[in-house]
Amino acid sequence: MLVLCLSLTSFFVYLQPESRAAKKQLHLAQALVKIKGWHSEGLVELDRGIVEELELDDYANHNFSNGSKTVSLYIGYYLTSKKVGAAHSPLVCFPGNPFIVSPCSQ
Repeated sequence: MLVLCLSLTSFFVYLQPESRAAKKQLHLAQALVKIKGWHSEGLVELDRGIVEELELDDYANHNFSNGSKTVSLYIGYYLTSKKVGAAHSPLVCFPGNPFIVSPCSQ
């Protein structure tokens, strides 16, 4: 029974249609400007070489402040799942701040 279930699962995974790029209506930088209780200090532009190396389709890199605290937020966005692998490598992941737990630093 287990072999049959695994075989059927493999068959359905193999038959999945190829992924297509999704169309976005709003850039991440615009979508994340307003977060209740926090004020964006503006988009922090990434160097063009970094954007090209990561093959980003869009990104948001903001610093937010609530008056007493500041938080940095980076999100890289891909229109297709085919490009995601390289960005999760420790070679290209942003290092974590010693005061902030980052998935890249674990």
